Amino acid sequence: MKLSYDWLQDFARFDSIPFARIIEKIALSICEVDEIEEYKEFLQDVRIVSVEKIEKHPQADKLSICQVSDGTNTHTVVTAATNIQQSNHVPLAIPGASIAGKQIQKASLRGVESFGMFVSGKEIEINEDNSGVWILPEDSPLGTSIREYYSCNDKIFHIDNKSITHRPDLWSHFGFARELAAQLSLPIDFDPFQARFAFSKGKTIAVKQNNNAHSYYACLLENIQVQPSQEKISKRLEKCGINTINNVVDISNYVMLEMGQPTHFFDKQTLASVELEVSLSQKGEAFLLLDDSKPELVEGLPLIRNQNVPVAVAGVMGSKESSVQDTSKELILESAVFKRETIRKSIRATGIRSEASMRYEKGLDSSLSLPVLNRTLFLLQENGCPELICYFPAGFNNQSAKTIKIITSVAFINRKLGKALEAKEIVSILKRLHFMVKRKEDTLEIIVPKFRHNYDVTIPEDIVEEVGRSLEYSTIQPFPLSLEVKPPAREYKRELERKLKFSFSAKAFTEVFTYSFCSAKENQFEDKDAQGLALQ
Repeated sequence: MKLSYDWLQDFARFDSIPFARIIEKIALSICEVDEIEEYKEFLQDVRIVSVEKIEKHPQADKLSICQVSDGTNTHTVVTAATNIQQSNHVPLAIPGASIAGKQIQKASLRGVESFGMFVSGKEIEINEDNSGVWILPEDSPLGTSIREYYSCNDKIFHIDNKSITHRPDLWSHFGFARELAAQLSLPIDFDPFQARFAFSKGKTIAVKQNNNAHSYYACLLENIQVQPSQEKISKRLEKCGINTINNVVDISNYVMLEMGQPTHFFDKQTLASVELEVSLSQKGEAFLLLDDSKPELVEGLPLIRNQNVPVAVAGVMGSKESSVQDTSKELILESAVFKRETIRKSIRATGIRSEASMRYEKGLDSSLSLPVLNRTLFLLQENGCPELICYFPAGFNNQSAKTIKIITSVAFINRKLGKALEAKEIVSILKRLHFMVKRKEDTLEIIVPKFRHNYDVTIPEDIVEEVGRSLEYSTIQPFPLSLEVKPPAREYKRELERKLKFSFSAKAFTEVFTYSFCSAKENQFEDKDAQGLALQ
């Protein structure tokens, strides 16, 4: 999983902590980091310059000599580009830059020394335009690196997925920031789960309630304008390895990376009357998915159906027929949490391991669905749909009353950790990690936060782990066990067994261990008559 450090700072002031300490704390108390990537670091050597003067090269008809300024110094650049004009602001790869595997050097072109090379948007991986030099806005600041100007000055954490497979709350920028802030004793500045959208009345859709999902909500959206996303949205998706599609689909992906729960949009026009239900597949069912595949489904996979017609493999991928189109004006937004066991079955059966299904299979919290729906609407409104209207959602949450309470004691935690901690220190750590704690003398009554109570923190030993990792296990000093050292008692039966085995092996006998699940026939000697016996 990839996390943007710049994005994490939306939620807490991590820049107030030395970066080396942040990395250390992640490694000691949260998870493993495979790599810290300086995002598009090569763009640091691509600077914005202004073309001050252009003249033909005296020795080459297809070359021009340009005088360019970075606001402080003036340089000569020889170029074959034909789309630049005087006063244009353009990107210049200065000597030492590495562009598309090519090292830029000062060079003499037909007797004129050239300082660097003008570049296109595609050459520096900013866009797909390779028709000529990238012409920048007139107000772009001279001398600034393209990395800084185009918001690429970021660090990308490559998180080892295996180290957080039991922590679905960490599979998002906010979830990770919440955990890291707790470990560093930093306050949360912005919580996207607090978003509240102003829903409209008047139109309703139907959602059938059943036990095939933990929660399922859907709502009708009007005044949709499908267009490219804002730069901030598209850049953040790109940093995390997600391709941009349009402002609607991009917001769905953005919210998944920000809050950890996937959502899905259906084109209302393809659904006609809306009556959604999570139901199980029948053997042999098949419909065209977004990736143009049409897997033949086995029985028992969770599907989203509209009036009994399948429109998505729940939590895995939607159908192509009901997908968002450039002409879409009305949409249905789905926000749901599906059972992790059924999602894993769907992944195995379809062979599709999407970003959404990877999160669902970890076991998400059903209370996320409505806050995620609200946040999605806010972002969509900001990302190209300012006149968005959304009607009150329909749906259900089958686990709304679920609460995990753990009773333990300070003595139990200290005994397990091998460290003498004060009760107030343990309580402080747990409250920082968003647990609710009531203390009565040595006893602790702990309510697990909803984002941790599915399969994660369920027993007293889990509380011990929370305290231990927050303290950092390196702070717990090892000490030798205080035990009486006695010589082991002789095992005469074992000694006899070893002697017998040694004697038999000296007479060319071979010991065979067979699998316990082999059939009686497979346990028979090949030449039963010759041996005169059979293994039973």
